[in-house]
Amino acid sequence: MDRLAVYTPPHHAHDALDRIWSDRTLPHNMIRKLSRFPPAVFGLPVVVGLVANMFLRRPFVSTPAALGAGIPLVVAGSALVAWAFRTMLAHGQTPDARHPKTKVVTSGPFRISRNPMYLGFEIAASGAGLVMNSVPVLVSVAASAVLTQVLVVYQEERYLASKFPDDYAAYRRRVRRWL
Repeated sequence: MDRLAVYTPPHHAHDALDRIWSDRTLPHNMIRKLSRFPPAVFGLPVVVGLVANMFLRRPFVSTPAALGAGIPLVVAGSALVAWAFRTMLAHGQTPDARHPKTKVVTSGPFRISRNPMYLGFEIAASGAGLVMNSVPVLVSVAASAVLTQVLVVYQEERYLASKFPDDYAAYRRRVRRWL
């Protein structure tokens, strides 16, 4: 079976990314470098949301409701990130996406999501947006999820599919990308 056919998601999203990645202009090179550091891809939109929140401070739900919904999300998301981090370390893998991997981790939270760290960050940041009662932060979290998917997750999947073709293909069939 063709490896690319196993890896390529519907609508050939990677074909468009390949065209962008092959362009060597300065903005594209900056985006490519940024995509190698996932915390920046996730964090920059959230920082923009926090700054926008300083100027557009308008609560959208009552404070008790925001706290009641937000605090459990912050705790759950943080716990998921910590669990995924510990699981990777237990398997001798670094969570740093810039370092090579020696195997596909499929236990712990990786049994339910192929991206539990990114998922945990999204859940925790969404909870923080609720705790802050901030529409700009929640919008920025959604933007960071899209950017993480496009700039980081697709590239990581491509790397894992090429380095571990059989193991990663089997893993992809068993476990969804997010939930």
